[in-house]
Amino acid sequence: MVRENEALEKVLSKLTEISNRLDSMEDQISDQSSRIDEINSGVVSKFVKFSTSDVNKACGVIAVSEDRLLGEGSAHKKGSAAEEKKRKERQVLGGHLFSVYVLTWVALMGLSFQGMIPVADWETMKFDKAVLVSEWLRNHMHLPFVFSFGYVTVVFGVQHLMKDRKPFHLRYPLALWSFALCIFSLAGSLRTVPKLLEIIYEKGLFHLVCMDTRNDWVINHPAGVWTMFFIHSKVPELIDTLFIVLRKNKLITLHWYHHITVMIFCWHSWSTYCLNGLVYSAMNLTVHAFMYFFYTLAALGYRPTSYAMTITVIQILQMVVGTAVTVYVNYHMQFVEYQPLILSFDTNWDVQNSTVNTDTSCKVHRFNALAGLVMYASYLWLFCMFFYLAYLQPAKKTKVA
Repeated sequence: MVRENEALEKVLSKLTEISNRLDSMEDQISDQSSRIDEINSGVVSKFVKFSTSDVNKACGVIAVSEDRLLGEGSAHKKGSAAEEKKRKERQVLGGHLFSVYVLTWVALMGLSFQGMIPVADWETMKFDKAVLVSEWLRNHMHLPFVFSFGYVTVVFGVQHLMKDRKPFHLRYPLALWSFALCIFSLAGSLRTVPKLLEIIYEKGLFHLVCMDTRNDWVINHPAGVWTMFFIHSKVPELIDTLFIVLRKNKLITLHWYHHITVMIFCWHSWSTYCLNGLVYSAMNLTVHAFMYFFYTLAALGYRPTSYAMTITVIQILQMVVGTAVTVYVNYHMQFVEYQPLILSFDTNWDVQNSTVNTDTSCKVHRFNALAGLVMYASYLWLFCMFFYLAYLQPAKKTKVA
């Protein structure tokens, strides 16, 4: 009996020792887990800090907490109480004017959907002309790169020359330029958006982004001509940046990167006859119809600040749709109807033949689709990042002494 008690005590002692060790291990694991959480928190904090400081300085879409749109001027400097009151009154009036413009756009779009806006003869083109434009762009593919080189040289050259000079105000020239682009974009959106939605409703999304849609919107329809205008408009749009450097506003990397890449992408799209271009033109023209009217009012001193967030949201939606379309097209080319990646302008279908091509391969150049994916995905990430930083990031708490 005594031996049994001794043995039981030894077992209980061992169990107690094991329990203590387990408790110690549990404490160590908890301590290590806390340290890992601190490290992870630090990494995330550093990442967000990097995104806020470095990326915003280099590629900012809008300056954080300033509600500045891409291409807009620097932050407003506060004046006297009376000046601030007048400025806010002008902003309210600008908001009302923008609301009227939105209602006008909606009314005109309704008329366009009903086919009540007359189509001029110059707004339609035949098959031969569409192919001719494609061939001309293909034979002059070097031009957008020449324009890009000249653009960068002029912009940064002017920026250097303006370093020790007073800025030009250019308020009225900027307003006139922005209004001209606004009217162009408005007209283009009225011609492209109804046809885009009509194709989706009648023939489906796959037909729109992958099939031979020349007879749907390119040939004998104003959507084709206005998409062609849209592509060529990316060259004069480079003038936007001159206003920035001449007025000595901050030139962010995303601004000139955006202008160059979009111009080259659009030029390559028509030169290789990518038939999902209607998606991009309709979206971009619509966004620009609102964005450039915003710039017009801002240049005249009637900045509709209440619409700044809304415009950023529709810009993000544009990038979401563009990214989704390019992902879908690339997936189809890789896993459904394989299309090899080639660097030439050759296509996997005969663009010279006016007969509708009914095979299920995407009528999009593979290199163009990949370039579009990279471009739209990069824009989407940047726009979402700065939307969060500008509108959703919690305000920093001030320490109480």
